[in-house]
This record gives sequence, C-alpha cells and structure tokens, in this order.
Amino acid sequence: VYNALTTARVPISQAVANQINGFSKQRFRFAAVDWLVANNHPISEFETPAFRRLIAIANPLAEAALWKNHKSVSQYVIRLFDWLRPRVVHELSQSLSKIHISFDGWTTKGGKRGFLGIVAHYVNSDGKLRDLPIALPQLTGAHSGDRLAEVVLSILEQFSISERTLGYFVLDNASNNDTAVAAIAHELNFNPIHRRLRCGPHTINLIGQRLLWGRDADSYNNEGVDELADEAAFIKE
Repeated sequence: VYNALTTARVPISQAVANQINGFSKQRFRFAAVDWLVANNHPISEFETPAFRRLIAIANPLAEAALWKNHKSVSQYVIRLFDWLRPRVVHELSQSLSKIHISFDGWTTKGGKRGFLGIVAHYVNSDGKLRDLPIALPQLTGAHSGDRLAEVVLSILEQFSISERTLGYFVLDNASNNDTAVAAIAHELNFNPIHRRLRCGPHTINLIGQRLLWGRDADSYNNEGVDELADEAAFIKE
C-alpha cells in the first residue's frame, strides 16, 4: 500500500506510513467489531459491497481482513465476549464499593423474543463510578419474578458477585421485579425491601400519566403504548 501511494506521488506523512506498514489484522478486526457493537449495526454490515469498497479505498489490507459472512462475525463476537468475561470478573473483584445491579426486560417488535439487560454499577479501583453492562440473556417463557430471579442469579454467579459484594437493586416498578428481588434475597439471605430501590423517572412518568389522563389508560395513545401492549402479550405467553 505504501509503495503504491509513493509511486502515485500521494503526499504521506511518516506517521501515516508507519501506521500503514504496521497494519494488524487482529487489531483491525477488534476495532471493526467494537464499532459494529457500539453503534448497534447489524452483523451483516460487513457483507455489504458499499461498506467493503469504503474500507478497501482506505486500506486494501483492511478490506481483506473483514469477514465475508455474518455468521463468522457472530462467532467472533461470542469468542471475544468469552475472552473479556474473566477480565470483567477481575475488574468487579477490585471494586471499592458494593456492586449494585439494575436489570430491565426488552421485547422485540411483535413480542416474539425477550431479553434481559443486566448492568453493574460500582466504584472501580481508580475511584471512578462505572456503569457496566454485563449480560443480555434471552428470556424464554413468561417473564415471572421467579424466572427473572433465576436468570439474574445465574449471571451474578458467572461474574462472581456474591452476597458479600452485592449491593442494591435499582428497578422499575413492575410487580414481577418485587417478586424477583424477593426470590434473589431468599437465595442470598438479605432484606428484599431494604435492597430494592425503585426507578425515580419511571415513578414520575406514571404520576404524569395519571395527572394527564386519569384512570383512562386508552387516552395515553402513542407508540409507547403499542410497545407496552406487545410486552404484556409476551408476558402472558
């Protein structure tokens, strides 16, 4: 690449030349997947001809390093997660504070698939507050409190978050979250009422709806209602 640029008399700095000559396939792949995940792009993005042309213009070596099949991208992301998990466990073990947990469910449009996002909140070894997503397991069946508790307990175990290091739960006001925290508390022996904090913005949202629409839930008619209806339908399945 460098020789082609110099032959074409394209002006290029020494720093850029060093970067081109020092191209690393693994570093590029890591950065490419980081961009893909951070910006919520589909894993098939790398297959599109326009994207590949863009990368090829910047560096043909980079285009050649890109996966040609989205299944290969998926497998790489899973391997990368497995590689990162012990490092996350170590990071959490160095926490200067208790590790507080928030989780919330999300359902695909039409209510066919449900997921549970789980986030750890803690002060790291440098004294900085961190909000770290640690898992996004798929939920199968009804989203009952006992089922949520089962999934969360499994994730806490995977990340070595014990009753000694576990702090508070910050969740929205759904009744199944009450049941979930109670079930987790039973397993880990803590007071569920004391450790279960409610989401302030969600409470304010509910108050605002009641002030605006009273008890007529149908009056609150926007896209969010459709999503809530989808979630309710999924929970009943």
